[in-house]
Amino acid sequence: MSLLNPVLLPPKVKVYLSQGERFIKWDDETTIASPVILRVDPKGYYLYWTYQSKEMEFLDITSIRDTRFGKFAKIPKSQKLRDVFNLDFPDNNFLLKTLTVVSGPDMVDLTFHNFVSYKENVGKDWAQDILALVKHPLTANAPRCTFLDKILVKLQMQLNPEGKIPVKNFFQMFPADRKRVEAALSACHLAKGKNDAINPEDFPESVYKSFLMNLCPRPEIDEIFTSYHAKAKPYMTKEHLTKFINQKQRDSRLNSLLFPPARPDQVQGLIEKYEPSGINVQRGQLSPEGMVWFLCGPENSVLAQEKLLLHHDMTQPLNHYFINSSHNTYLTAGQFSGLSSAEMYRQVLLAGCRCVELDCWKGKPPDEEPIITHGFTMTTDIFFKEAIEAIAESAFKTSPYPVILSFENHVDSPRQQAKMAEYCRMIFGDMLLTEPLEKFPAKMAEYCRMIFGDMLLTEPLEKFPVSGLSCGTSGPGGWGYGTGCGPEKNRSYVISSFTELKAYDLLSKASVQFVDYNKRQMSRIYPKGTRMDSSNYMPQMFWNTGCQMVALNFQTMDLPMQQNMALFEFNGQSGYLLKHEFMRRPEKQFNPFSVDRIDVVVATTLSITARP
Repeated sequence: MSLLNPVLLPPKVKVYLSQGERFIKWDDETTIASPVILRVDPKGYYLYWTYQSKEMEFLDITSIRDTRFGKFAKIPKSQKLRDVFNLDFPDNNFLLKTLTVVSGPDMVDLTFHNFVSYKENVGKDWAQDILALVKHPLTANAPRCTFLDKILVKLQMQLNPEGKIPVKNFFQMFPADRKRVEAALSACHLAKGKNDAINPEDFPESVYKSFLMNLCPRPEIDEIFTSYHAKAKPYMTKEHLTKFINQKQRDSRLNSLLFPPARPDQVQGLIEKYEPSGINVQRGQLSPEGMVWFLCGPENSVLAQEKLLLHHDMTQPLNHYFINSSHNTYLTAGQFSGLSSAEMYRQVLLAGCRCVELDCWKGKPPDEEPIITHGFTMTTDIFFKEAIEAIAESAFKTSPYPVILSFENHVDSPRQQAKMAEYCRMIFGDMLLTEPLEKFPAKMAEYCRMIFGDMLLTEPLEKFPVSGLSCGTSGPGGWGYGTGCGPEKNRSYVISSFTELKAYDLLSKASVQFVDYNKRQMSRIYPKGTRMDSSNYMPQMFWNTGCQMVALNFQTMDLPMQQNMALFEFNGQSGYLLKHEFMRRPEKQFNPFSVDRIDVVVATTLSITARP
């Protein structure tokens, strides 16, 4: 319960987005180009476009994964469309008018919506401001009331030619039980026939809420209400609601000075916000319906919303952070067969990943272009240059913090190695730190060469010594070195790379020592080789031992990947989470298998009761 904590405000939609802009929407498969008006609704729930026929198409903002403009947007391949946009004329300004919106349920199943504006640089503004709505922390972490409000907004926008809401749209929005929908409409004195339509003026927010209360009664909330409300009275007073908040919702272990209990005058503000009856508001009373909407509001979000914002100390050494990490980033399906794609680098970076893997192999004649593929398998390959371009485009769209490039280098051609180095310098430009900073010499690299000798892969390390898009490498022995970008800037670390099986073995034999190792150096864990279906292991155990880079297969949205996505949603989707001090301070000892109390950490138990 975050009643007295800051609650994030919903995103603000710029006026020009809701007013709309003329574009041409094109599709390479159908070779059709159609004039449309593109808009965002004032609450920022939907991007939608209207054709000249008045037909509308909607795209939920939460389904948008990226927006692109200029050279990064899609360009028509069909000659018919190329002719429409005069693409083969030397002086065409097509790239100044492009806009591509990428959407999809995951990082593989993507749809590209392509638009061309009538004026130059319009697409750039739309791309940037739509992506800002997408990346707002409440877009993906909205309270229940927002999801209900989204339905109302869509119903009010999808009008028939007479400007009314078709009743059939209600059946589409609530498809589970048609009879219950009809009964709820009748209870609100609204038409219920499938061919009927409702005047929008007869369906304001207050009527919509009554419709929902009839459609989805909440007897379990009525039970709670009854146990706290005034006896024989159909309402709670603000004193009763204050008692409910402080006794039922508030954690009794909280320090009352740091987290003071709610006061009746503060609770009155909640009644004014959620109680539908004006008379009740004046009397400081909350009805059962008001109770439902209070519990659906952002004050009762299961998340501490302020933690979604960047709030960690981001100036500590790199090994003090958990780092959102990807395994075999280029793969879209299994580990043995399937397509490789440069698009996967864009998608994982857009999702907040900060460590991507590049398995580099020698390209074939005549071009001898270095490639990225999963060696000795039937997976397809992509050009190394294509992957670097994708990384450069998307590296800092979601997070401004360092990207670690994990190179697994199998290229034994000096000429192709030189080509790889040149691509990195040319494409990354100033984003790539190519020399150690004078105040922070990277001495650990030299120590690694002396200690590991031939076990350490040193080419093309000379060409990628350190990184701002920082570089890490792994050699035959599974070891390498990388350079951090914290206050110690170029402090170097040994990066140990383990399969999940080896890491489990270390956990079982020396868990406390493994935690202590990760206070000083860095560990990268990756899936075992038998996971040919690209399934994932549960990452929590390795986070519990302080492993920084717990690499997962981002193309598989299984439970482990969902857990990873949920964890790194916090701290501004930066991809970096500061480890707890007992995982950082040398004098602290932590056993991840201990069930004893941990210093300064108060354990919390969440109980969930399922209702039929």
